Amino acid sequence: MQQFEAGLDKAITASNKQHAEPQIWSIINDDDNAFLVDLMVQAGMRVPAAAYAIRALANSAWQLRLGGILLPRFMETWHFYAEHGGMGFGR
Repeated sequence: MQQFEAGLDKAITASNKQHAEPQIWSIINDDDNAFLVDLMVQAGMRVPAAAYAIRALANSAWQLRLGGILLPRFMETWHFYAEHGGMGFGR
């Protein structure tokens, strides 16, 4: 989960005009994550729509992880090209 959260901060970095680097999502610790999971489980036990959403989230965990791996790298690649004059082949 930490990789996904770090990816959110990188998305904010990529999308703000000064490319300032925040530490908003990447500083969520294991205790905070445990609390959020407990809260989702409790909501899922009481509210059918919440249970459906939580199951859908759990079933798409691999997609979220894939996004957490690829999205920051795509953004870093874009920044690299932007900072180094774009793409060019040859001299």
